[in-house]
Amino acid sequence: MRFLPVVLFVAVLLLAAAPAPPAPASAAAADTLQLSVRSGEPLVTALPGTSASTYRVLRAPALSWLVGRSFYWRTLPAERGREFVLVEQRLGGEPQDTLVLVIDVAPG
Repeated sequence: MRFLPVVLFVAVLLLAAAPAPPAPASAAAADTLQLSVRSGEPLVTALPGTSASTYRVLRAPALSWLVGRSFYWRTLPAERGREFVLVEQRLGGEPQDTLVLVIDVAPG
């Protein structure tokens, strides 16, 4: 009976030391930008891509817009939490990718 706790302890250690499985291909970080801003302040960021890429906003908060590769959002003082912005990247008029901007809004 004294042997069982030792075996259980070793098994737990081996499981904890095992490498984590690789992330699935659908969770590619290249399509996601993590950003943060204080409420009441503007957020300006450049989107990844080439000069041949064009962009179209699929989902965005009020008081935000896209000009070329630049995304702008004027946050309100009362805004808090996390906002998800979806932007479609196009090349030659054809959709290529959807970019996700994950924006954390902290109290100002």
